[in-house]
Amino acid sequence: MSIYDLELVNTLKIDRTSDPYKIDPTALAQWTLSKLENISQGKLAKALGNTPPTITRWKRGEVLALHREALEAIAIFEGSNFDDVVTKLSPVPNLESKPKPSSEISLQERFARLEEDSENLKVDNRLLKFEIEELKVFIKLLAEEFHESRKTTNRHDQV
Repeated sequence: MSIYDLELVNTLKIDRTSDPYKIDPTALAQWTLSKLENISQGKLAKALGNTPPTITRWKRGEVLALHREALEAIAIFEGSNFDDVVTKLSPVPNLESKPKPSSEISLQERFARLEEDSENLKVDNRLLKFEIEELKVFIKLLAEEFHESRKTTNRHDQV
């Protein structure tokens, strides 16, 4: 993505009054995690016209809907079109009207559910790793600020 594209995304203003699009929170979390492998959370937030806490909610799968402007920003960031992004992040409709009792679930279906749970745990694990790294950076910044403030205080005391 070029600097021009990032500037274009930054000019988008999110219209909070427009109807939000329902999205699959897992798909958004996976998309976000894949982007955070190559760019910092702060830079991704800035590129998409959001804040780092918003990106954190995306990573955690806590977002069920996005406004059109946020989806357009993702499309520009991806270098794709709006409809492709909406399709990619839309929830898959559940065709079953009600869950089957456990006695009717086949061994294959149970295995598929276990695989899905395993994948979700992997995503959660990656999210936790990212959060730990963010906390390390935050603690390091706090320590630096503390030491700097101590130096400033010591200089004033010596005068």
